[in-house]
Amino acid sequence: MRTERIAIIGAGPAGCAAAVQCKRLGISPLLVDRTGNAGGSIANAHLIENYPGLDPLPGPEFAQRLAAHLARHGIPILRGEVTAVRSFLMGQGFVLHGDCGEIGASCVIASTGTDPVRLGTPGAREAEGTRLFYDVRGLLAAYKTPARVLVVGGGEAALDSALSVACVGARVRILVRAEKLRARGRLTDVVEHNPAIQITPRVTVRHIRCAESGIELEVTGPNGTGTEAADALLVAIGRRSNVGSLFPEPIIDSGKPDKTTVPGLFVAGDAASGSLGQVGMAVGDGLAAAMAAVAALSE
Repeated sequence: MRTERIAIIGAGPAGCAAAVQCKRLGISPLLVDRTGNAGGSIANAHLIENYPGLDPLPGPEFAQRLAAHLARHGIPILRGEVTAVRSFLMGQGFVLHGDCGEIGASCVIASTGTDPVRLGTPGAREAEGTRLFYDVRGLLAAYKTPARVLVVGGGEAALDSALSVACVGARVRILVRAEKLRARGRLTDVVEHNPAIQITPRVTVRHIRCAESGIELEVTGPNGTGTEAADALLVAIGRRSNVGSLFPEPIIDSGKPDKTTVPGLFVAGDAASGSLGQVGMAVGDGLAAAMAAVAALSE
């Protein structure tokens, strides 16, 4: 069995920051990611505007910079999906299980990110991957130049996704269940002034149907029941940490989400917060987790 001193699961901003900090502190970590690429969900971002020291940068370009940063430090990414992490008895490290085989590690940093909250509307599950998507990358991989896209959600992720698909020439309608958007500030202003994007509040999706020509949503709103049609549907109604699926029992301290109940195990980034956070915060989480893991090895 392959053994490592520190294993990092997930190569998003938190995982990449943790890997580089470990290397700087004298330990070469194992960085494993199911895609084999750096970036994680940040690659879906339309524009990153609040990272100190950087001009506004599209998410895919930020992901490329993360990959280059790892390369400069000689840190490869092992492509593989970790499906479970088990701890040895008496706190003597961990074993990672998955399609990359069994890997032993003295410390583990879980920066696995989040999974989307799925739409429970009838017909949603059948449309997934063909007409219904939960991230921009998946939608644009299937439809590089969609003419019409519906977005369900009212938070920052929904608005950011709408801007991304509008940039490839799509007409976008955002369906918001509430009276107003949850998002606020500059992003809201940009979306509201984009002529390709229309926001419709107080809309509930009742049923989803796929057709040859696209996707149809039966909706209810202020004017009663109607139909919305488009080439594709993007759903952004929330995210949840997926780190709990790796462990046989709860390991997160509810009062301190970056702490765990298991010595040598650390959680960083969106996996700790349970939602899509800010990239700067994820990087800080990764740095802190790396420093804590290195310190734990010297105890």
